[in-house]
Amino acid sequence: MLYILLRGVPPFRAEPEHRIFNAILKGHVDFTSDPWPSISHQAKDLVKKMLTSDPKQRLTAHQVLSPDTPLDNAVLGRLKQFKAMNNFKKVALRVLYNCGYRERNARCGGSGLL
Repeated sequence: MLYILLRGVPPFRAEPEHRIFNAILKGHVDFTSDPWPSISHQAKDLVKKMLTSDPKQRLTAHQVLSPDTPLDNAVLGRLKQFKAMNNFKKVALRVLYNCGYRERNARCGGSGLL
């Protein structure tokens, strides 16, 4: 997400999808094209650590959001907003699903089948 917030596009893009998977496994990320030259070394280093293919070496979300992380306050705020929105979205989808399920179940005489 941080990569997308800074660059505007995902780090791994390809068609068809299996090429995306291969790109992820290779772990090569372009930090030469815009806007990377104008982004701080600390921010680029953080993104690289977050995209490390080895899960044991990769930073955790807790580490990324810690006060020691060299993130601009605006970026950190957007990450926290995104997390909150994601949690809200999950709850909203759960409510919609439950309402739809109950409504469908009532219309079908309790069987849940149409």
